[in-house]
Amino acid sequence: MAARTTLNSLTNSSILALALAALVSGAASAEPAKPGSTGSDSTGSGSIASASSAAKPGAPKPVLDPNNYIGLVKAGYAAAKEVPDICDKLFCYCGCDLTDCHGSLLDCFTSDHGVDCRICQEEAILALKYHKQGKSLAQIQKIIDKRYEKEYPFEVESEALQKYKASRLYKGSSKFKHKDVGELGSINPDNASQTGSSQNPPKRKLRKDGSCCEGDPKK
Repeated sequence: MAARTTLNSLTNSSILALALAALVSGAASAEPAKPGSTGSDSTGSGSIASASSAAKPGAPKPVLDPNNYIGLVKAGYAAAKEVPDICDKLFCYCGCDLTDCHGSLLDCFTSDHGVDCRICQEEAILALKYHKQGKSLAQIQKIIDKRYEKEYPFEVESEALQKYKASRLYKGSSKFKHKDVGELGSINPDNASQTGSSQNPPKRKLRKDGSCCEGDPKK
């Protein structure tokens, strides 16, 4: 009973609080401009240096500005913006690996894909939550995998999913012992206490229309 109660601990208000904390910490860490500085010189060398830095080979694309969104969407983008390195090492189980050629959870937030995807948003928010609790990347990967791997909408694992499983930091199955059940939080903006089938959804078949996320798997 205690474990089930813990499943309902993550409410919508706590999710939004995480997003607010991310935005506040980001603003506090921003370096103030020097007096009289405009951020670039007359030769434009500052702009060239900035563009060069942003275009480093292999560097991930930046997460879109969370302030463009509201509610749970904003919370998801804010979380991804605060821990992009972690999101880049997580797999998104909404099916975007095939529908959008995404290689990691981070890809969902460098575009507007994360706007309409509950799974993307929740994975990022949980990643930030457990990072702040001091959990290792391996532990975060295992928690996310356990919570969302059954939401993967395709019967055959993609090359991206196989690659992720081969590179993730923990070994063996993502199954938890009974004492670890409390690590899984239920996130639902309409009914935060809902558990039931949302915790263990049935395996879905390949969708004929190639959709992911919240699309109807029967279509």
